[in-house]
Amino acid sequence: MTIAIKPARPHNYRLSTFERKANDFYPTPPDLAVSLALGLARLGLDLPRVALDPCGGDGALRRFLAPFGVEVRLSDLYPEMYPTAEGYVTRQPLDASDPEHLRNAFELAGADRTAIVTNTPHNTKEACAIVENLIALVEGQHVEFVTALFRSIWGAEPGRWRYLNRPSFYGEILCCWRPRWIAGSEGSPMHAYAWYVWRKKPHSGPSFKVRVGKHELIACSGDVARRALHPYARS
Repeated sequence: MTIAIKPARPHNYRLSTFERKANDFYPTPPDLAVSLALGLARLGLDLPRVALDPCGGDGALRRFLAPFGVEVRLSDLYPEMYPTAEGYVTRQPLDASDPEHLRNAFELAGADRTAIVTNTPHNTKEACAIVENLIALVEGQHVEFVTALFRSIWGAEPGRWRYLNRPSFYGEILCCWRPRWIAGSEGSPMHAYAWYVWRKKPHSGPSFKVRVGKHELIACSGDVARRALHPYARS
């Protein structure tokens, strides 16, 4: 059944004047996806069996978390850009920065989904709007936990206190390297990244911070991580 909701509004983060890839789309690098699987375990959280990525893109998180037993279902503001991507719950444009759209995507993902995992758009305003909606879902007791990827400095920037100084904020997974977002690019990447995690069960003590080193990605989880980092490698 198709649910009638208001149309998604256009976003200027896809219309940057910088020399970026088409429509500012950057798939999540496999090393960052694997770091999420390792980091959640270090935070004491079980990996979800089913999760929603509301900024699904070409399904990078779906591909790279699958070897860990996580089925990531997708929605996106621009699903028509990814006609070959598997796992979309709808081909209707759904804007995760709009609370109604995010709730709709979450419901379409099915009753067995227990988490939301996503790599937010680079535009800070839109990304923070998405985080506000994620927090509302987890604090409304609708989902076990939510996690979003940002530059590691995001949590220290002005205005972030209201997202982090709350009982639902559970912890941070710091990825201790600077990932390369464009395959074959030259030069040194400028930014490290971190996954920020909010949980349905209120946290009474200080939030946790765990670290994942790039050298650990394969060493700590053996063949599973190897297959996630190199999905076309033979077992």
